[in-house]
Amino acid sequence: MQKFSSRLLLLTFSLLALTAYAGFPLWLDSPVRSNPRDPASPFFVPTATPGPLKVACVGDSITQGSGYSLSVAYPTQLQTLLGSRFIVHNYGVSGKTMMHNADYPYWSTTAYTNSKSWLPDIVVIMLGTNDSKPYNWVYQSEFVADAEELVNIYKNLPSHPRVYINTCPTVYAPGIYDITTIVNTDVVPLLYTVAADTGATLID
Repeated sequence: MQKFSSRLLLLTFSLLALTAYAGFPLWLDSPVRSNPRDPASPFFVPTATPGPLKVACVGDSITQGSGYSLSVAYPTQLQTLLGSRFIVHNYGVSGKTMMHNADYPYWSTTAYTNSKSWLPDIVVIMLGTNDSKPYNWVYQSEFVADAEELVNIYKNLPSHPRVYINTCPTVYAPGIYDITTIVNTDVVPLLYTVAADTGATLID
């Protein structure tokens, strides 16, 4: 839990820094530059419409907040930490996987469709935990390709969002709900590869 809280804070500070470098002071309601979406900025985030930056949190039950009050789910906490300069939507769906051929792929969900049609400015992806289940991990050779496909689909939306990849939380033996320590030994290292290949920002 402590590591996950630290990751949430890191994501918060990253997004706040991104906003500041894009020309938005954190303490004012108006930009300080004539062109706050300056493409020359290394932290440039284009947006389809003016107003608060839209953050789409994509993932499984860890994102959705299954088993807890929605007020505990990390996207809800992220909204509180970021404030009114951002709108955070929770597109987590319990039990879903990164891989197409696993038992419950995220790709087949309404949440996935809605997350794209919302045209977010920022996408935070945290998938892979359920891929570690033995009957899903038989498709392990497809994990990187499927993950990179997902990242690139989001990156190529008309809003051209900045994409972050959250690594999956550590799993301790013997695991639970068929989720295994493959998350630690295999899934997380592969997410590093995905981030490097796609240019997504990794948060671990």
